[in-house]
Amino acid sequence: MSFIPRKNLPLSLWAEDKIRIPPPLERSYEALLQEYDVMDRALSTDRVKGVFGGPTPAETIDHFARRFGVSLCRVASIVIDPYRAFSTIPGELQVTFSDGVVALLDAPCGCGAAGLSLLATATALRQARLIPRLPVTIVITAADISETGLEVYRKAIDLIDRDLRSVGIIVTLFTERWDATRSEATSILMDHWFANSPGAEEFLAVIADFSGAGNELFQAIQRSLQHIHERLVDRLASILWVEPGEMGSAIKFLRKISGLYGTMPWFQRSGQDTLTADYFWWHPFQKRGLPCRVVVQSYKRTPE
Repeated sequence: MSFIPRKNLPLSLWAEDKIRIPPPLERSYEALLQEYDVMDRALSTDRVKGVFGGPTPAETIDHFARRFGVSLCRVASIVIDPYRAFSTIPGELQVTFSDGVVALLDAPCGCGAAGLSLLATATALRQARLIPRLPVTIVITAADISETGLEVYRKAIDLIDRDLRSVGIIVTLFTERWDATRSEATSILMDHWFANSPGAEEFLAVIADFSGAGNELFQAIQRSLQHIHERLVDRLASILWVEPGEMGSAIKFLRKISGLYGTMPWFQRSGQDTLTADYFWWHPFQKRGLPCRVVVQSYKRTPE
């Protein structure tokens, strides 16, 4: 699918040179901030460091309130790619969400920013007739160590489901607890992913915002990351890594991923190296633009 010029992008995704949270997601985010009584944190302009989420409800909701919006916009920026920074990845994602049956693994999903952003961005592009509006079924298997994060994800999907269906996107969401340091848990997760989506024509694994914990835990999670890669070897599949480039740990983490996957040559890299872009995103509650750096790696497998 061809590059979409900036002038053609819908205002719901790109306006005044800033990435926007699609309206259905903005509404659902606001509703959930109010439900969990943390709107004050979303409105706070204090620079709070070390907010990575975690297994406890308190860690999860704090990350949701303070970082969910920017996480949504990072993923949206990859799909619409206003500065042509991400090689073939945007076109590949646009094709993926154009028709057919797609199995999406969102792990670790946190509160669902990556998967929700892909769905809502595809919805806005379909509304603008920039990608086909053929029926597409997305079967999501979302996994995280935080049960609270999975709960938020389920609620957010319910809140935007009508908008998705209005443009022909049908979503089924499965959620499960997952500890990435346990390789046997990852084996079970992959079994469930495949069982959840028996008619899938394409498999997409999205791994986002993992570098905060991933660097510290790399030795412990390495076997799980290899296993995800290995289980996709005979399928039409992609693995998309999205990290916050503002953190030096993200580049360090993705270098480790490059080294790990470089020993597993059956997937091809989309683009020559780690891809990076700088944007501003519009904070809908603070009513201001904030800087955002996105770091991306993508791997694609086409079975012989």
